[in-house]
Amino acid sequence: MALFSRKGRGLSRSESSEKGANTADSNQPRYSAIGIDISTSAVKVLEMGRDRDGYKAINVGIEALPRDAIVERAISNLDAVGEALAVALKRSRSKRKNAIVAVASSHVVTRTIYLPAELNDNDLEEQVGLEAVHHIPYSLDEVNMDYMVIGPSAADPGENEILLSACRREIVEDYAG
Repeated sequence: MALFSRKGRGLSRSESSEKGANTADSNQPRYSAIGIDISTSAVKVLEMGRDRDGYKAINVGIEALPRDAIVERAISNLDAVGEALAVALKRSRSKRKNAIVAVASSHVVTRTIYLPAELNDNDLEEQVGLEAVHHIPYSLDEVNMDYMVIGPSAADPGENEILLSACRREIVEDYAG
C-alpha cells in the first residue's frame, strides 16, 4: 500500500515497504518493513518479512514507557518516547532505516467515498484529493491522508467504494519525532 501526504496542491506517494537483500537462502524474506506501535505503556517494534511462503516476524523489540510519556493519547514526553524507541530498535536488531508507525485510531478520520470505476490511477488520485475537501474536517494542508480502493459499490457497479483516511500532520510529526 502506498502512503500519501499533502504537499502543496497534490498528493505525494511513497512506498511503505522496502526491498530486502537478495540472498541465496530461500528462507530469508525478500521484502521487509518495520512496524512501530507507541502505546500508553510501551514502544513495540516488529520487523515483518515476506518470502514465497508468506509473512513472518523477523525481529522484535519492546521497551516500557514511563507513566508520563503518553497523556490523553498524545506524546507528552518526547525524550522518554525517543529513548524507549531507541532501546526497542536496538533490541530488535533490525537494520531497516524506514518504518511504518501506528497512530491511535482516535486521531484518524476515515470516510467511505464513491468514485467512477473507470478512473485511471492518476485521475483517481486527483478525484480523491478533490473529494477529501468535503469529507475531512481539517484543511487538507494540515493532514496526511491515504486511500484504498475497496472494490465495486454494491449500490452502483459503475462506482468504486474508496476508503479515505486522514490524520492531522502535527499528530504524525509527534509520532515521527
